[in-house]
Amino acid sequence: MSDKTDVTSYQKAWQIQVPGLRLVEFTSDHDSFAVYDKDTELRLFNRSGQELWHRHTGYDLVSIALADTLEVLAVDIDKHSILFGQEGATLWRKRPFPAMLGRVSAAGDVFSFVTSDPAIIGTDRSLRVKWGYRNLMKHPGDLAVSAGGEFVAFPCADERGEGLGAVNQAGRPLDAFMGLDRIVSLSLSHDGTVALALSARGHIFCMHLVRGSGIWKGAFGNDLAGVSYASQSGESLAFSAGGHMVKLDANGLPIWEHWMPDRLLKASISADGSAIFYSTERGENGMLAQNAGQLNNRVVFKEAVARPVPA
Repeated sequence: MSDKTDVTSYQKAWQIQVPGLRLVEFTSDHDSFAVYDKDTELRLFNRSGQELWHRHTGYDLVSIALADTLEVLAVDIDKHSILFGQEGATLWRKRPFPAMLGRVSAAGDVFSFVTSDPAIIGTDRSLRVKWGYRNLMKHPGDLAVSAGGEFVAFPCADERGEGLGAVNQAGRPLDAFMGLDRIVSLSLSHDGTVALALSARGHIFCMHLVRGSGIWKGAFGNDLAGVSYASQSGESLAFSAGGHMVKLDANGLPIWEHWMPDRLLKASISADGSAIFYSTERGENGMLAQNAGQLNNRVVFKEAVARPVPA
């Protein structure tokens, strides 16, 4: 058990409501986040929950990704790729390939897509294809791009079973991690060298992609839905759709947990581990701040030790 267990606590810094929330994504520095609702409205908020702009897109989006440049890369139900500018204007809508999921680097200059082939495609800002990875047996359920576009990680499968694959910025494959079970959620460190992966059975794997070695692994129950990696502190966050959040230290040991009253759509931890951003299925978006001083009337969530189940 981590020594941090006795001091870890969070308080709710703010919350806002977005009715009909469907999609949410954060910038890599968590200074902004974008949300998309059932009325096809796309909105951008800052770190304090203040709305910067909103736009009626008219598109049925299935995927959004937010660069630190505040541009939004989206994929619609007709497999078009769409880029929205810093103030919400549509810069382009194209379909050079049938996209199913899109991700963008923090710098906003490297795009990566899962296509219906299935394949993974790397492109520039104009959707010119730079590389393609087609050694896939099924469609990856998630995709992660490092901040500078140095690495792209994705779930994969072959005759050895299922696991995690990755390519560098030239599209050259790195050694894959196989035998991990089906990967349902991914998060990369800022430079892309460390990957955090969640399997369908609730196992979490932390791996060094370049070295081809594991860092730690743990099992926390098969109800988990997503993971997020804090690059500066090495800590991690895992969450379930049912509202359960667990924070892990740099060794994969649980140091804090909380049950939200509503079902979670997404949760993400800041790079230094001091803030947790969350979105619920009922449209509540908020931030929990760690040990933020004066409590006033804010809700405080103290530590409750999560006990991993045997791997």
